[in-house]
Order: sequence, then structure tokens, then C-alpha cells
Amino acid sequence: MTRDEKEKYVLELYQQGRTVRYIAQVTHMSFREIGAITKPYKQKTEQVDDIKSKSKVTQAINLFSEGKDLVDVVIALDLQPDQVREIYRQFLKLKDMHELVEVYDGLQNYLPSLLELFRIVSRRLSRGLNVNDVIDIHRIINTGEFEYIQRRIKSRMDAESWLDNEIKKKEYHLRTLNNRIRELSYREWDIIPMTNTANELTSLS
Repeated sequence: MTRDEKEKYVLELYQQGRTVRYIAQVTHMSFREIGAITKPYKQKTEQVDDIKSKSKVTQAINLFSEGKDLVDVVIALDLQPDQVREIYRQFLKLKDMHELVEVYDGLQNYLPSLLELFRIVSRRLSRGLNVNDVIDIHRIINTGEFEYIQRRIKSRMDAESWLDNEIKKKEYHLRTLNNRIRELSYREWDIIPMTNTANELTSLS
């Protein structure tokens, strides 16, 4: 049995509730070796038990500290979403994020839309748009210029669409004219040989 296999076997026996004396007899290992293997597992188990013995509020704050989101905490602790949101507010206050709490309270119903707006703005910033550009966009929307710009854009798009249609019409007429020219050219070549033949017959007579 390798060292890793022995350690795994020791932990299995320990988890089954076997005594250190029994494990030593079965594995032929010293008490000290067994203690070194079981100590980390024992400490981890005691830490988990300690957290579980605390209130759900403390457990939730501990989960938030680990980076868990609201959904994770609701599932892990089997709490109501409203309870978890309130605990999250308390967590933010403990982290000296009072302003964020106020914003969070005011924007809870609009949070999905706000996050989508943030993603859009972030993409624009990554493509060279700066903060002043974002402010200008906000000003345009607030002053009503946005609707005017929309109308101008629609008018320009309609004009471009009309122009595209006119170009397609002209191209069609041009193709038709080229085809007609080719037809007339073929007919002209058919007439010339017949004219030459008639002249030859006349000269012979």
C-alpha cells in the first residue's frame, strides 16, 4: 500500500469512528503518524460545525464575505429572498458601504436594466468611448435631442434606401440596353455577308 493509499485508508477509518489504537493496529502506523493525518481533517470539521452552530445571519454574512451572491445564500441557508436582501444590506453597512446601500435600496426594481446599461456602457468604453461621451449621451436624452436625432437618422436611412432602389433600377436598365446593343450587333453581322454575296453575283453577270 502506498503512502497516499495509507493516508486515505486512515481517514476512512477515522470517519467511521474508529479509535486511534484500532487504526494503529490495522495500518501498523504510530499514533503520531495517525495524528498528523487526521489533524487537518479534524480542524476543518470543527470549523464547519462551528459555522453551522451560529445563527443564519452570521452564516449568511460569512458566505457574503466569501463572495457568494444572494441566490447562493438563499439556496444554502433555505431563507426567504427578502430576509437575504436585508442581511445583505447589513453586510454592506458593516463594510462601510452606506452609499451603496442607498443606491441599492433605490434601484432594486431597476437592477436588471441598470446592469444591462452598465454592460452596454462598459462595451462602449472599451471601444474608445470616454466618460464625457457618456455624459453627452445622457444630456442628449434629457434635452429631447435624442428624438430629433432619431428622426434625422430615419430620414437618412430612408434616403439611402431610396437611392439604393434607384441604383438597382439604373443597373437593370443598363443591362437591358447592353443586351439590346448585342442583339443589334448580331443582326448587323448577319446582313453584311448577304450584301457581299449579292454584289458578287452582280459582278459575275
